[in-house]
Amino acid sequence: MLETKVMFNASEITIKVSVWARGDPFPAIGHAVGIDTETELITDAELTPPLVVLGVFNPDDMTCYQIAWTDAQYFMQELLKRDCKLYFANAGFDYFELESDELRDAVSNDRLVDLLIRAPLKEIATIGYIRTHSLKDACQWHLNYEMDKHEDEGDQAARVTFRRNKDVTDEQRIYLAIDCASTYYGCEAIGPQATECTHTRGQIVLYHISKNGFPYDPYMFDYCEKLLQQHMDQYRAELITYGYPDPYKKDMPTDIKQLQDGWPMFRDAWFAAHIKEKYQFEDSLPGKSTVKRILLYGTAYMQHGTDKGTLARVFAALLLQDKNLSKKEQAAYDQLVDEHDFLDACNGVGKKEVWPTLLVAWMRAELDGKDIAGIWQAVDDAVQDHPQWFCTEEPVKPKAFMQDHLRELQEKYPGLEFDKTLKSGELKCSKKDAWKLADAGVNDPLLTAYVNFGHAQKYKSSFTNREYLRSDGRVRCRFGIVESGRFGRFTPRGVSNKKVNCWDTLTGNAEGNQQPSHAFDRTPAHGRFIDYPAREYPSSHVTDRSRKQGEVLWLRNESMI
Repeated sequence: MLETKVMFNASEITIKVSVWARGDPFPAIGHAVGIDTETELITDAELTPPLVVLGVFNPDDMTCYQIAWTDAQYFMQELLKRDCKLYFANAGFDYFELESDELRDAVSNDRLVDLLIRAPLKEIATIGYIRTHSLKDACQWHLNYEMDKHEDEGDQAARVTFRRNKDVTDEQRIYLAIDCASTYYGCEAIGPQATECTHTRGQIVLYHISKNGFPYDPYMFDYCEKLLQQHMDQYRAELITYGYPDPYKKDMPTDIKQLQDGWPMFRDAWFAAHIKEKYQFEDSLPGKSTVKRILLYGTAYMQHGTDKGTLARVFAALLLQDKNLSKKEQAAYDQLVDEHDFLDACNGVGKKEVWPTLLVAWMRAELDGKDIAGIWQAVDDAVQDHPQWFCTEEPVKPKAFMQDHLRELQEKYPGLEFDKTLKSGELKCSKKDAWKLADAGVNDPLLTAYVNFGHAQKYKSSFTNREYLRSDGRVRCRFGIVESGRFGRFTPRGVSNKKVNCWDTLTGNAEGNQQPSHAFDRTPAHGRFIDYPAREYPSSHVTDRSRKQGEVLWLRNESMI
């Protein structure tokens, strides 16, 4: 029999793995079990992916029973006939993978327990903040166990390789067994919390809302995006007038950011098309650290009409991180620097965006079919567009500039005292501090522009982030417990015109967030658990007030569920 050993709170346990199929004797179940589901990957269009295997850890015999998706419903029906608690980690997801009338009854009878509800409630009551957001966190903080999710393995990790058309491997079964056992022991270690049953019911409802999503108006979305950008441009111009460092300087162009944040994908596609095939280079592709050298040497050798074989060997040397240059290579490099002294200047500049910028210029020119002279001119133009790269004076950072200004205001206006950040102790000021400035008689145009710019920037990044728009024309958010013990909405936040508590939204108590509307027929997913009428979100229009404040109303007037 397959088994594995785990250390929970300094106690070693042995977890056995048993593959159960319909017709096998049903195990004797104790007071509670730890349950987890493994599915195929969640896609853009499928938030309830196909179930592959169900895992149920039974502490009475220290066995994790694993059931193929074809028998999962039958096993759950038999399990739910037993008088036991069902421990989950992220119950909302697993509920809809295993949804049945019997499971719905179990929720109504408070038999379902969510570790990711129980742990945060315990932490709020004891330490005052939440540190558990995942099963891995729960293991770390409540079982003294460092769970290995094998993130370094990427798409080869066991947790992302479950498929219905493939046999479940031993590695996958061990992974599932540890998850199930961790869920059980985590719930046992923490113990029951006062409101966990109500929170679990609400979490299931909210997951249903997340799964279904909210329709949005693309035209209104575009309008709000442009409006907020206009506000940012206006306040940015005001800030610069008052001597504030240009806030746009820290924002790299989109294509440069792609190189920085998504380098592997960007690298593989471009180098495969324009290096491997063009120069008959068959080895592995370069990493981020070789960008500068590839640009220098590649351009140099193209200038000197070097044959493909020699160029391939140069790239091979770069890929091997060989920093020892041959005389020929050094001569080419020296000539390149002599002819274009800005490269030498760039060597002394610690700007992380320099070389990606030059690479983009080179790439675009080559894709446009330009010869080496045109390519090099494009690189030269890119440099000339960035004179700040060669500034020898250390520029004043925006944060330092504003910290100095806020301290000056406190000295100038007795009684004015700005709040401080908890971690760094830095002074801070936002729109919510308007009353404080008014009481102190502060009328500072620089601070006003600064606050307005930050407000518009925050709204633009939070409410008009295109990464949240799905291919089915809907936007989805994630819900979870916040420090107050109530449910809060996490990314994206463009699902309403105001940041409000999601429990209030669900129950219709969010003042000013929703307009009264008729109650509609509730689906079994939430009608059995929350005895409040759900409401509709506002229609997609922009009021004078929202135009001024940048409030986002780009959801269509359709029901949440």
